[in-house]
Amino acid sequence: MENFIECLTSTGEKRMIPREKIRPRTSVYAFIFRGRDLLFVNTKTTGKKWIPGGEVEAGETQERALQRETWEETGITISGIHQPIHEEHVFFFYDPLDEGYENHLVFYICDALTEEFISDRELIPDEETYEPHWYPIDQVRLEALQPCLDEIFPRVKEQLFSYLEAHGRTMKS
Repeated sequence: MENFIECLTSTGEKRMIPREKIRPRTSVYAFIFRGRDLLFVNTKTTGKKWIPGGEVEAGETQERALQRETWEETGITISGIHQPIHEEHVFFFYDPLDEGYENHLVFYICDALTEEFISDRELIPDEETYEPHWYPIDQVRLEALQPCLDEIFPRVKEQLFSYLEAHGRTMKS
């Protein structure tokens, strides 16, 4: 099995993929806030929640890729891109495109500069995401999150709440 690598699929299953089908990829993702609400997009393969982001293109900074991907998937503009809060290394296989990635995932916290979404019909066509929506951070359920994010969210949740507190967005009694 030396010529195969175990990869996570978009449905959360593990699958052995030939090594030659896997390419390196850096991707950036944003926990974007509007008040105490987080921005999510739904995924077409599972219907579960994910956060805006995607691949860093050649010659692009991570910050610029984050702005571009967020705009393409939601139509909103972000500001206050802070230092990464989490990094993850994942072997991932995306079934719909029959592509495997040795993925370096980088997660940031940002704020929404604009808040109005562009309708799905007007967004740049995307193979995987649709219906951006705001969701209260304290109501996020792990079972509603896309595989991989369901494992990352608990690791960064304390940092997300600390960010909100530092910016005066505490829970109302």
